[in-house]
Amino acid sequence: MSLLLVFFLSLSGCLAVDNPIFYGGSMSFSIFHDDRDNTDKVHLKLLTGWKIGTGPCGRSCPRSRTRTSTIQSRKNMLDKKGDGYFGNWDMEVRKSSGNTYHQNLTTIVKTNLTEKVESVNPRLEWELDTAELFVPIPDQVQYVDIIFEGNSWLELTVNKLTKGPPWHLQVKVNPHERSDTLGPNRSPIVQMKPFFKLGMNRTYAISLTAMDEDDDAIKCRSSQYVEAGPKLTSHSFHKANVDAESCTINIDTTDSSVFYENATGAIAVTVQDYARKLLKLKEEENLINPYEKVLSAVTVQFFVFIVEHADEPIFVLPTHPNQQTFIIYVGVEFTVDFFARPTAPDANRKIELFDVTRTGGRETNQTDIKFSTNRTAKITVSWIPVGADLGKDILCARVEDNEGFESINLHCFTILIKPYTPHPQTPLQNSRLLR
Repeated sequence: MSLLLVFFLSLSGCLAVDNPIFYGGSMSFSIFHDDRDNTDKVHLKLLTGWKIGTGPCGRSCPRSRTRTSTIQSRKNMLDKKGDGYFGNWDMEVRKSSGNTYHQNLTTIVKTNLTEKVESVNPRLEWELDTAELFVPIPDQVQYVDIIFEGNSWLELTVNKLTKGPPWHLQVKVNPHERSDTLGPNRSPIVQMKPFFKLGMNRTYAISLTAMDEDDDAIKCRSSQYVEAGPKLTSHSFHKANVDAESCTINIDTTDSSVFYENATGAIAVTVQDYARKLLKLKEEENLINPYEKVLSAVTVQFFVFIVEHADEPIFVLPTHPNQQTFIIYVGVEFTVDFFARPTAPDANRKIELFDVTRTGGRETNQTDIKFSTNRTAKITVSWIPVGADLGKDILCARVEDNEGFESINLHCFTILIKPYTPHPQTPLQNSRLLR
């Protein structure tokens, strides 16, 4: 039996059966006014990673569950384990008067959350689910904090946490209108994967791809204080630092006293948006100068598993560069190619899967894998944007080989979707030109 299999079997016994095993996630938001009941509502978009068998996908989660709803499997798990099995939700409300109170949101979430499986790696036993929910907020508030927390992560040896800490995702929502967009601020959105298998004695650069619908500037840093829960933020991942401008996480696994086979850890990064120009929030006195005040923040968290050798497949040319931006138009088909190959010297290793995702779990079309020289594999991804797609989107691919090793980074493109306006044609004025 392989060491990897022994490790994953041992994970099953690390926690009580009544606890799921959390592998990370991220939560973003926007705000809208619902005319049906005349209330402001926070539209939350949630990504959560889980060990297969403990997450909303249910006791088993084959690849065929990708893009399918978790409504029934989640209900089955909650009926068996209790309403708090997948964590609890709370909202701290700060009124304009200065008063603060808390509201339990767990029941609201249970009744209106919609969710589907976004990505699955059966060999590494992780699932990533994408969910949406709507939370009504009271009138006359300065802000609300929406908090999602539960038990728990695994033991995180790299963070020096022998007992898995609770997970904690949180967003602070300011409902006041911006002077530039005439709507409330929208948080950055990040496309992510929850599980990274990294090799010993290596250096890595993990890139996060984020977008902002308000066209704000985005910067990143390591999470602090309560942003990812006090235990995780006070026990940071050893030798990991975040580049603020590129949102790249640089990791050095050369310290053998920390990075040994089967070591585990978690990394939390906070993604913040800043105004690019002077603006004012309605009902607030002070102006917001460009690049000075944080408008909102989302935290991205993921699990790291250390192995002796990680022969991960890589994306190769002529794939467009990671984080390239494309401008596309409603009604006009968009196509793009991804190329990848194994890095292991074994000639039998080959690319087995391209897992392509879009923001919010939206669908794409993709061709079967085609192989060429040097074990290079290719797929073509396409879709025709519709009116509901207007705005920004993130398209990402993850690649696996036939031994279960996967690309370290998601290879992502930022997509700007615009309405299509045909160029006007000037009619011919002289009919003799037609003769």
